[in-house]
Amino acid sequence: MWDMTTRSVETVITEREAVWSPCVDGKSLALGDRSGHVRLWDVGSRTVTGTLTAHTDCAASMSFSPDGKKLDTGGWDGTVRLWDLARAD
Repeated sequence: MWDMTTRSVETVITEREAVWSPCVDGKSLALGDRSGHVRLWDVGSRTVTGTLTAHTDCAASMSFSPDGKKLDTGGWDGTVRLWDLARAD
């Protein structure tokens, strides 16, 4: 993750992500990997705040709702899922 204030790399994410989406609030980031899992990151603390078992194959697309409370994901397994992030574990 790049810190715009210091203009330096703050965190290197070493997972094999296939797709990512920033939340409009600038505080969260969703990263989908080749195994179909989606990890939710807190950008400020640079920590994973949750993991969604989203798909049985690669997570191929995702986006946050305008209010940041929902996340939709699409996978190579042919499914599309809508997640209520307040209820996601």
